[in-house]
Amino acid sequence: MLDDLPYNCRTNTLISKLEVVSSKEGKHSPVIQFAQDEKLTLYRWPMDPDLIKDNYDIGMVVSFGHLIPSKIINAFPLGMINVHGSILPRWRGAAPIVHAILHGDHETGISIIRVRPKHFDRGEIVRQYRCSISPDDTAGELHNKLALVGGQLLLECVRDMPRCVLNAPAQPDEGATYGMKVI
Repeated sequence: MLDDLPYNCRTNTLISKLEVVSSKEGKHSPVIQFAQDEKLTLYRWPMDPDLIKDNYDIGMVVSFGHLIPSKIINAFPLGMINVHGSILPRWRGAAPIVHAILHGDHETGISIIRVRPKHFDRGEIVRQYRCSISPDDTAGELHNKLALVGGQLLLECVRDMPRCVLNAPAQPDEGATYGMKVI
């Protein structure tokens, strides 16, 4: 999903600085492996908001799993956006892809939303993309399909900054469901 971001950073096309924050320890985290493979600076959560202030325009969140305090969100002039694997408000929570398949959904997608400090997956909707779920799709296959779309959608948002985050509509509460983490 994130492969295009370092390229854009290296070529200075859209992104001038890219660094990674991870809360997971060890080399088994795909995010940590990605940062190491791309030779990106890697920070561990929790981190000092002063490291952010005046250094970045926007924060991007992918597979993070922690509520982010206002102090950190507000350190980014344009706030933070999150890539979520469902058409929100359906399947808020940690396992949207698994729940979409388990509950027989015929479609899912990607939502790019603004990050809010007190709730997961409830921020304004910056962009959405819908895709169908075939009867043969596994969670892994659907994840890979959505990861590609998510990366493209994220770059689309970056190209459309700041308009896309400033004009993002509120997420409706109607139709909201929550997908608990699956172990």
